[in-house]
Amino acid sequence: MDDLCSSARTEFNTMPLPLVRPHSLLDLPDEILIKVCGYAKGCRSLPNTTLDYSRYTDGTRDIRNVRLTCRRLCAASSHLLLRDIMIDCTLPVSIKRLKEISLHPVIRMGVRAVRVNMKFYSAELATDV
Repeated sequence: MDDLCSSARTEFNTMPLPLVRPHSLLDLPDEILIKVCGYAKGCRSLPNTTLDYSRYTDGTRDIRNVRLTCRRLCAASSHLLLRDIMIDCTLPVSIKRLKEISLHPVIRMGVRAVRVNMKFYSAELATDV
């Protein structure tokens, strides 16, 4: 078996380099691509452990650009676009946006918090919600 392995290594080392395909980012499995996109976004901790909003807003522009490169990177990074959503219940546009995000099959998976602005309502209604 050792002779077979050493002859295989010798044969591989004598191959011309164009026959040996160079590796690229897209050769990585999806799980690692998702981690790489998470680091580009700025996520340094494990998901679902904290809702520190300021840490996750740094790389949104980078994620938007990564999504434009190819379909595979788009699928690996789309869930990182929106970490939290701010809703103002007095504006129909805000509620419509929440509905569109909740119906999107990929982006809705990345939402970790929905913050509702209750500044125009009474304290009783705010505590009831």
